[in-house]
Amino acid sequence: MKLKEEKINVDLYSFEADSIASTTANQNEVGTIEDSFFTEQINPGSEISGKVVFDVSPDVAEADNLKVEAQEGIFGSATKTIKLQ
Repeated sequence: MKLKEEKINVDLYSFEADSIASTTANQNEVGTIEDSFFTEQINPGSEISGKVVFDVSPDVAEADNLKVEAQEGIFGSATKTIKLQ
């Protein structure tokens, strides 16, 4: 996944997800991972949730023009852009 900041349909910045921080963010008190979709296979029409962590400045974190670009699989070419609200 990538986090992008957009200004007039032009990407200003692109941030890669922090996989180690994302794994930590999805651990419970005893250390097991509860909500992670990084290694899960998801069938069409199904939903799964988890936390994805990006290391960004406070200005970027509070921006109102952010979107997430999700990619199908590790080597997949299909992407989907999701505007964050």
